[in-house]
Amino acid sequence: MFGLKVILIWLLVNKLSFVYPAQITLNSSECDGERIKGADCEKGEVRLSWRHKRSKTEGFSVRFIAFEKEINLFLTEREGALFSSATPVYRLSRAANVTYRVDGNNDMDEFANTKTYEEVSHSASVTIEILPGGDEKVKGGFIGSENILFIWNSQNKVFEFYKFNDETTTEKYFLNEKYLTPVADNSSENLPYPYNYYRNLQQDSEIPKVIYPKVLVVVDYQLLINVGEDKILMYVLHRWNLIDMVYRGFRKPQFKFNIAGIVIPTGPDSLKYVSDSSYYVNNMKNVDINTSLNSFKRWLFHQNHIIPISSYDLAITMLSKQTVPPFYSKRGTISVNGKAFKGTACATDYYRQEVLKVGVVSDAGIYINIITAAHEIGHL
Repeated sequence: MFGLKVILIWLLVNKLSFVYPAQITLNSSECDGERIKGADCEKGEVRLSWRHKRSKTEGFSVRFIAFEKEINLFLTEREGALFSSATPVYRLSRAANVTYRVDGNNDMDEFANTKTYEEVSHSASVTIEILPGGDEKVKGGFIGSENILFIWNSQNKVFEFYKFNDETTTEKYFLNEKYLTPVADNSSENLPYPYNYYRNLQQDSEIPKVIYPKVLVVVDYQLLINVGEDKILMYVLHRWNLIDMVYRGFRKPQFKFNIAGIVIPTGPDSLKYVSDSSYYVNNMKNVDINTSLNSFKRWLFHQNHIIPISSYDLAITMLSKQTVPPFYSKRGTISVNGKAFKGTACATDYYRQEVLKVGVVSDAGIYINIITAAHEIGHL
């Protein structure tokens, strides 16, 4: 009897120190409102395990129930920040052939009181919101092993699970070998004529133990429309955390990515290099990925007044997979998933007015596209 009283007292004292499992009653599995194109959607459940507040360094279990499947994750907090509430979001528009930034609210405010948790075995990345009382709440995330994006719908008070599908049967990576040799000093003040004076100059430098690449992520308008403006930041942030996880296996050197900024177009013509490399077949938009890549480096240089070139080490455009046509060869139909220049990370050609540290990848929400992006970054 005495032991029972002790247990009851202990529970009363500590009852506010636990995160209780989320209980959700679903009247229907159908999602409401706007859905992500190219993905199946249904309401699902997220159940947190009990965790004492004082055990922040420990992991905890989360159970996801969706698409007639139960997924159990053991999450631990991500080491280091991939982004912060101060990460700039550049909303761009274009009129009279002039690109300009649209001022607005700070898009990253919703991530001000959040932390990123993950599980490598499922390639899972989850955003946890820290509530004023210290409790924790799941906001959303991505489970790479299942090709599932899940987001808390605050209006309908339900978790929406989006399972991506892609009928691509072949994968192919292309490396653009027509790159410029990096110069010894990329500063415009120290770049004498002729440009190729530095071509054979030896550059002695020691590789650091840890490299912190700063990535500028550019979202194509079609991808924005497909995913939805209210979901695009959650989508992009977790997709890039999965890319970062791919590089965790490297030890000499180690890589720790940081998102330097996110570019979001406000219209179909906001990104001139994409619209100029687009064409239509049977009323379907297609993007010439090679033309887009070559135009991207010049476009970025001329946006230096909006997006400082010095603020990022590499820039990647995420195109919607449905706009990138396949490549036809004697071996059959091959899916083109990404292109990048070789050995040009951190490089800018001030003489030719080109930002060389660029790549373009197609994205359909599936995990193989994470490998595509990691592959192209490896070229840079």
